[in-house]
Amino acid sequence: MGEDQYSEFEPIKAMFEMGKIKKMKQLDKLAPTKLSKLLGINYGRYIEKLYNPELFVMRELRDMARLLDVDLKIIGDIVIEETKKS
Repeated sequence: MGEDQYSEFEPIKAMFEMGKIKKMKQLDKLAPTKLSKLLGINYGRYIEKLYNPELFVMRELRDMARLLDVDLKIIGDIVIEETKKS
């Protein structure tokens, strides 16, 4: 993946790192078509997983963390918190 790829997702990375993303569903307005395609997840399924993060498999979360250049623990903690509440 080229440097351009990472720079395109820099705003999302910053939002994760600053703690502005509290729920995965917040990503549904942030390049969802591109992210779902790069993650190899059907768009509709990706949106379903954002609203039901317990449906994500670990590999998908790991790939998302790599794609966004975000620590997997940040994403994992969000998913865990959301899953606890359901």
